Amino acid sequence: MMTREQFQYFEEAVSSPQRAYELASAPDATYSYETLISIFSQRAQKETRLIRSRQQKPRAIQKNYERYSRGESLCEIAASLSYAPTLLARDILSCYLIRTSEKDNMSVTMLKTEITKRIRDVSLIEDAHLRSEIALCIMNDPAYSPHVEKVRRVIGLEYEHILYETLRNRGLSFLDEDDLRKQGHSKTPDVKLPVPIAVDGVVVNWIESKALFGDEYSHRQYLNDQFMAYVNRFGPGMVIYWFGFVSDIDGNAGILIKDAFPDEIEMLEVHSTAEDHHVHQAQEEEEHESTGSIGSVDTSGSSSGTNPSAPL
Repeated sequence: MMTREQFQYFEEAVSSPQRAYELASAPDATYSYETLISIFSQRAQKETRLIRSRQQKPRAIQKNYERYSRGESLCEIAASLSYAPTLLARDILSCYLIRTSEKDNMSVTMLKTEITKRIRDVSLIEDAHLRSEIALCIMNDPAYSPHVEKVRRVIGLEYEHILYETLRNRGLSFLDEDDLRKQGHSKTPDVKLPVPIAVDGVVVNWIESKALFGDEYSHRQYLNDQFMAYVNRFGPGMVIYWFGFVSDIDGNAGILIKDAFPDEIEMLEVHSTAEDHHVHQAQEEEEHESTGSIGSVDTSGSSSGTNPSAPL
């Protein structure tokens, strides 16, 4: 757990992955590298979100492509805009593919797929100069490169596995996301407990694993996108921010926040009729949601439903 004053200090002090390592390695260090690099990554992504909406407008993309065509390097353009190099590379690559494609009307989905393939494997980019420029963007991006995204996914899966093993060792039965999807649930926490537990006097029906640091900005986004949906469907639950969280973060009614699985828990009993009613109600809500409209699609290639950030 970290006070707000400490968080504000580290958010400013950790200016790079190297700086995170230096602070975490100091003799008097009180926080791990994983915690500090998570704070750095989340700040970088928060700042990028504010810029991305402007830079992904067609006029801005065209202007950046013209700068590249005049000889500016993509890394220099990205630095001048305070924009993530990999995201700029995607924008420039989209212009290049549209201009060189043999298909007159490439769909957004097809364009996004072709961009992602080339970002993951730059050898697929036909133009040698552009290939070199995009490779440099990827190498110099500590927040959005394919390597960083892969590391985030692996770390997320690692800590989900730690949660599963902890539950098994404690003798607690649970349903994972695959189990819940088979039951027809569209929005699923990492763990649903058929028999709830109590922690610090709070009933816990589900558990969400987050391999990152819980700051107010990220937590508020998760509340809106995930956590409150879980509360509405399954009742109160628990979120584990494995790399710590700001001490005064608002958990909201029905959400307990921890930085590890608690040592002391209390087993509860649940009546099957109440559980059946809750599942039936959740299924009705999800069936109603499935008739809603489909949101807009961008070509950024980043995912917004999972970890907004995690340690590199």
